[in-house]
Amino acid sequence: MNTKNKNAVIWYAKDAFDPSENLNGRRVAGASFLKGYFDHAEADEFVSLVNGRGGAEEFKAIAKQHGVTRPVRSVFRSETAKISPLDSIFISTPNFHQQLWQRSHFGHNSYSVCGLTHTISTAAVMEGMYHMRHAPQQEWDGIICTSPAVRSSLQYMFDRVDSYLLDRFGKVPPRPQLPVIPLGVNTQDFAADPQLRAALRSENGWGEDDVVFLTVARLAPHVKFDPIPFFIALEAAQNQLGDRKKLHFVAFGIYADQHSEKVYVDAARKVLKSVSFHQFDESQKQTVRKCLSGADVFAFPIDNLQESFGLAPVEAMSAGLPIIASDWDGLKETVTEEVGFRVQTLTTSGAQSIPEGVRYNKEVINYAQYSTNLSAQVEINLPEMIKAIVRLARNKGLRRKFGANGLKRAKSMYDWSVVIPQMQSFWKELSEIRTATSAKMLDMHPFAPPPMDYAASFPSQQMGADFVKCRACDETHTISDLYRLRRYQDLSHPFEHVEVLERVFAAIKEAQNGGADVKMTSAQLRFNPVTVARCYVWLLKYGFIERTG
Repeated sequence: MNTKNKNAVIWYAKDAFDPSENLNGRRVAGASFLKGYFDHAEADEFVSLVNGRGGAEEFKAIAKQHGVTRPVRSVFRSETAKISPLDSIFISTPNFHQQLWQRSHFGHNSYSVCGLTHTISTAAVMEGMYHMRHAPQQEWDGIICTSPAVRSSLQYMFDRVDSYLLDRFGKVPPRPQLPVIPLGVNTQDFAADPQLRAALRSENGWGEDDVVFLTVARLAPHVKFDPIPFFIALEAAQNQLGDRKKLHFVAFGIYADQHSEKVYVDAARKVLKSVSFHQFDESQKQTVRKCLSGADVFAFPIDNLQESFGLAPVEAMSAGLPIIASDWDGLKETVTEEVGFRVQTLTTSGAQSIPEGVRYNKEVINYAQYSTNLSAQVEINLPEMIKAIVRLARNKGLRRKFGANGLKRAKSMYDWSVVIPQMQSFWKELSEIRTATSAKMLDMHPFAPPPMDYAASFPSQQMGADFVKCRACDETHTISDLYRLRRYQDLSHPFEHVEVLERVFAAIKEAQNGGADVKMTSAQLRFNPVTVARCYVWLLKYGFIERTG
């Protein structure tokens, strides 16, 4: 068979495909992709583009580990022309402007370059979109977007960059192709095992009527999600359920640092009075598959721009678990109403998030501070989340129904056997496009956008000037308590100071049941409406206020 136009050379670097030394979602996805690629690609040979002999040996060893019997070869990056007869290069990042400049030594028409989105919120990726447009990028290049939300963000960024370049130079080149193709999983790797379920539940004293909620993620509030709102929701759900059901929460993953561990542990101790909290990782002789088998519900309440697809819920669906997730980024496509509950989200607007974009670009704050401050401006609707937890806790039949639907969806849409052919069809399309194709500056910064404009397609809704009135709720916790638990005070540039949050809350409280909107509170306090709007989202996020209508 001749599959050269459907196949691509893999730009191989250990950092992109080996999660053993530094675990994160990008490397886990990379390792999973290679296994899926070797198992399901239509290819006469497997070719890698490497920096030296070490990389060539590593790629060959991985292929052998996965049972590859077809030819495997590597090409040094200094000799890229030797990839022939293949004519596309796949690199697992959206930032490949350097590779485009390197291609110029062999001719712009010599091959296509195809990237892939993972995190799109870092300065490097946003700046990379600018570099992409003034590098020798061609219309036969492409970036695989893992969700429509991510594609919308990249299109927004390209619009922003092109406006700048058009104003400065009067011309821009055709854009790269931006297809939506999801990340994949090897679904069989996560199949539920009754024996593993029994073992985990026995080890922890959980009865079959107990309901175990599981999250699998890097335990880093600044780049995944703030656990405190979910803890509040779990505790409220347990109070509604009373003695009829006992809830447990398991966080499977490694704490990113001592700061992250303190956030989780202190918040669990303070908020989870009736719900047990457990943290497991591979070092405790627990495995992802064991935890997925032993759990009843998978929770993924993402409130962070770092996340752009969310592979963990697809893995959970592969284990037959129902899902509770936020209505956010790629989760909008993966978590449908047939497989679980997607809880509505609210963010500040682009204008209201400008301070973070400017500070991050000026290096006044680092990426962890940037992500933390933006997470603080994302509400996952607390009453909705509580309702979803209670419904799934009470209804085993619903859990089974969602779980069965999720397993079917994972196999039919996200298994690498389905995804790899989509990628190969796109590589063929790039090849066909390539072979068929023989002043005053704007007062704007092209690659430091208002974060919530950049991510406008992520949430269900954004805070606007006409947002509905809100009223104060009964205080289970104080603002200062939760502020300290989340350790905002340890940041040199928190999104807002606790005193400002308390003053805004006090003004809303004075309005009593009639409530107050942003304009009313701004006028009463003589505060900037942007500041007040940011505070409203945070107060909604933690359940201090609620919508009146």
